[in-house]
Amino acid sequence: MAGFHVSYEDSLLFIMLMIWLKRIFYLVLFLVCLGFGAYILLISLRNDALVNFDLFFIQLQQVPIEVLVIGAFLLGGLLGVASWLIPAPLKALKNKRKINQAKKELI
Repeated sequence: MAGFHVSYEDSLLFIMLMIWLKRIFYLVLFLVCLGFGAYILLISLRNDALVNFDLFFIQLQQVPIEVLVIGAFLLGGLLGVASWLIPAPLKALKNKRKINQAKKELI
């Protein structure tokens, strides 16, 4: 492949294109999940059936299915936000340690 040369600008353009494609993919995936969740939520709100809530060690009273569906969405949302917020301070501490270590090496 003599004569084939990829410049820095071309590779940067490719990287930027891939970043935008990744963002669009995540946006579409988010919208599909949101639509599916809304569909399930609408079905569950129309359903008046009671569901047995039997866990491995405990048996609870019957609850309407809409309570379980809405509770699962809320729990998933809270866990998602927590998984996004918790690593941020840990990453900041790790970066601070790296900076302090680099300063000690310079001295």
